[in-house]
Amino acid sequence: MKKMAILLILAIASISCSKKPVQVGHINMISNRNVSSGFNYELLQRFSNSSIKQIRRNKARTINDAIDIVVKTVPGGEYLMNAKVYRVGFFFSVEGDVWGVKSQNDMNGLKSGDTVFYKKGRKSQTAKIISFKDLDNVNIQLGNGRLKIVSRDNLILKID
Repeated sequence: MKKMAILLILAIASISCSKKPVQVGHINMISNRNVSSGFNYELLQRFSNSSIKQIRRNKARTINDAIDIVVKTVPGGEYLMNAKVYRVGFFFSVEGDVWGVKSQNDMNGLKSGDTVFYKKGRKSQTAKIISFKDLDNVNIQLGNGRLKIVSRDNLILKID
């Protein structure tokens, strides 16, 4: 009987500590902030945090913190629609469509349409900012017309 109890405890512990995401629920709309019903919010990004790798990486101790992680990765994000809540071990993760105010300004004072210097290695060239993918990556168009996703660290300065 003692061995059976130990095996049962180990089985429960191994299931609860698994790193595989388990969907806890599906929610129509979820937010940590007050959302104004009179304001026209726009869809900023579909299926944010939707890959298994992102779900495992963007986990938090509480559902509120998990919501903040996903919403803050999209500039101007306010709330999630069609959200799914996952349990990853003892943590939570959230995925969904991010809605909010389409923000032209980024934290560094850059906005879509700005011309900047892009540096790769020792070479630098001018590029135009198309959009902000998330807080760390920017979609740019190089002088030759090629589109590229680059880290914000590779953008040197804004050209007036």
